[in-house]
Amino acid sequence: MAHDIEQLTHQALDAFWEVVVSRFVQPVSGDASPERALALSIAAEEAIAEWITLNTKVDHRRLRRSVIHDLLSLAKTCCSAFQERLDLLREERSAMQQYTEDLDDIDDQIGHYEALRRQCEITITKATGRRVRS
Repeated sequence: MAHDIEQLTHQALDAFWEVVVSRFVQPVSGDASPERALALSIAAEEAIAEWITLNTKVDHRRLRRSVIHDLLSLAKTCCSAFQERLDLLREERSAMQQYTEDLDDIDDQIGHYEALRRQCEITITKATGRRVRS
């Protein structure tokens, strides 16, 4: 969709500049400052996106499924990343048992990542109705 809006913006701005140029018999050049050209392009793209949002039907079911899918995917990715971090922390803890002052910090981090992983698992379970296996 973003690519479509970008293409539409380029076509609309081409038509806009054709009208502007047609009003002047002998323009000196066809240039605008880079700042002005960029600002116009951004404003046109935002206006087109807004118009589409306000004037087209939205398939809310499809949008909701897409959002749920994206959230589940993110939760699964986070859950996996948290598990990897937990595994590394546990390995580090085992390797550093002689350094007792570092253990408290590692224990705090392990608790933090366990809580984050559990929250991701709860989110996935609520959304899918199935428990996540660690």
